[in-house]
Amino acid sequence: DFGDVVLHLFDRDARKFYDLELLWGDAPKVPWAAGPAPRPPVARG
Repeated sequence: DFGDVVLHLFDRDARKFYDLELLWGDAPKVPWAAGPAPRPPVARG
C-alpha cells in the first residue's frame, strides 16, 4: 500500500483463494500499457 496505490502480486492459486476480483470488483479499472524497454547501461572507463 503506497498512498493511493495498492499492488497485489499473487500466483494463480493464491489469486483464486483470496478472490480479489470479488473484493475489488466495483473499483474503477485503470488502463495500463508498458513503457519503452530500458536502455542498456553505458560502459564507462
